Amino acid sequence: MNWKAYKKAIAAASVVAIATVLVACSSSGQKGKTTSYDAEKAKFGAKYNGRHFMPYGTHFQAGRLGLNAAPVNQLDFLQQLSNVRAYSSLADSYAIAYGKISRWISSAVILMI
Repeated sequence: MNWKAYKKAIAAASVVAIATVLVACSSSGQKGKTTSYDAEKAKFGAKYNGRHFMPYGTHFQAGRLGLNAAPVNQLDFLQQLSNVRAYSSLADSYAIAYGKISRWISSAVILMI
């Protein structure tokens, strides 16, 4: 075989190899089962399975919720708010909001005791 024959063979093998890789990468394959969540219940990345959903922007007293139990993570949440207020330089700008949230969560805790 001469040099031109080798060159053609290498070019043909390269085309076949590239085509094989493209076909392998573009095939859809077996897709896994996906779980669909209601768009209203999956806001902000949270999934509220079997829980009461309160739309964003609804303001009412914690006592009017009709809760059967205290919020699950109320103490952790209040601790997080306290840490943000203690260590964040931006917390001063939102001190009123942090205070309102703390009072709102605390009123739900008191109502459940």
